[in-house]
Amino acid sequence: MRNIRQHIGEINKHSASLLLLLLLNADFAFTGLHIAKHIFVPYHSPWDIRVNAYLEIYHLVKLFWIILLFAYILKSTRCFGYLSWILAFTFFLVDDAFLIHQNIGDHIANSLGADLPHSLSLQPRLFELAVLAIAGFLLLII
Repeated sequence: MRNIRQHIGEINKHSASLLLLLLLNADFAFTGLHIAKHIFVPYHSPWDIRVNAYLEIYHLVKLFWIILLFAYILKSTRCFGYLSWILAFTFFLVDDAFLIHQNIGDHIANSLGADLPHSLSLQPRLFELAVLAIAGFLLLII
């Protein structure tokens, strides 16, 4: 019985190492693709749009897996501190998938556009950062 448990433990360690190796290789591959895109591909070409879509999908899948791994750790350890990490990464996933801070920032900038001085040339970007700062502050409190 003891040998079976040791063998299962070794398989789990090997599987975790293999998963980590695969994720890191995917990160390096997509980082290289991102750098190559900026060096060799003209802006707004069809290939540029396709690569951006692949990078965005990989980013969203990675956030989803991080949430699942934290949920597994929470279930295994019963340490509820991981719940705050699950909430934070869920916010990042939802925000990136639905462009929440960009849409809210654009809406605020457009609704206040006539009242703002012309010296604020990056009005939508300024409000996007403000929305992210407020969300980050709320996540920090949690």
